[in-house]
Amino acid sequence: MAPREQRAGDRPGFVDVHAHFVTDSYVHRARAAGHERPDGMPARPRWSARAHLELMGRGGIDTAVLSVSSPGHALRRPGRGPRAGPRGRPTATASTSATPAWNPCSPSRAGAGPSSSSTPPPRCAGSGPRGRPRPMVEFVFDTARSLTDLISAGPLERHPGLRIVVPHCGGALPVLADRIDGFSRPFMPGEAPVPDAAAQLRRLYYDLAGPAFPRQVPALLRPADPARLLYGSDYRRTPAEAARSHAASFDTEPAPVPGTDRRSLTTANARTLFPRLAH
Repeated sequence: MAPREQRAGDRPGFVDVHAHFVTDSYVHRARAAGHERPDGMPARPRWSARAHLELMGRGGIDTAVLSVSSPGHALRRPGRGPRAGPRGRPTATASTSATPAWNPCSPSRAGAGPSSSSTPPPRCAGSGPRGRPRPMVEFVFDTARSLTDLISAGPLERHPGLRIVVPHCGGALPVLADRIDGFSRPFMPGEAPVPDAAAQLRRLYYDLAGPAFPRQVPALLRPADPARLLYGSDYRRTPAEAARSHAASFDTEPAPVPGTDRRSLTTANARTLFPRLAH
């Protein structure tokens, strides 16, 4: 989606790599499959292309990369077993015992674009413990578990051209990175060389969707490469006012690279990752 042509002299507009669409037909199908309150949220957000374009114009977003919202593309009734997603898009919970699931991500396919971690559809049926909405806590720990399995399974080593965008500032991973690295070396099974967890984490891209400031992004910058940070609004799951406030925070928080601001940095990074957006 793109709301307007960028005018000469404008500041660079954001490239939003984490945004959702929810059509009426999709909502109908999700409800028919028993997903009335995905992720335990109190209500399903209403979405329209017009409202989304209006938000983009007000938030300084030039381009948005859309994906379907929870419960995802593989609709099924809550409680049923997992089902494979589209070819070349591994689920977020790849474990060391499921290494073959990563085989379709060969270097020839990896060049098509980044993969994005997400919460597996089976967990979208209801709330987390004590009735909490799953995005509050469960999402960030699911992300950390998924990345730990990713590092252990070794696809980043086998497929150096694989590009993965990790959502929500890496979830809980930034504060666990040293712990994961330390435990993986003495306790990883087998005789193969143990992957350097810190080096692998630095190869990943991270979108900054969700409550990113003032604490989450500074923590992420310890394991992450600033050249791989990307802007994300998480609209429509995030309300419009919160999404606009999130975008505005990128213009007030100091940038991690001298001579840039967070808007220009994340936009340049996104155009490097998606070369066709640079034209």
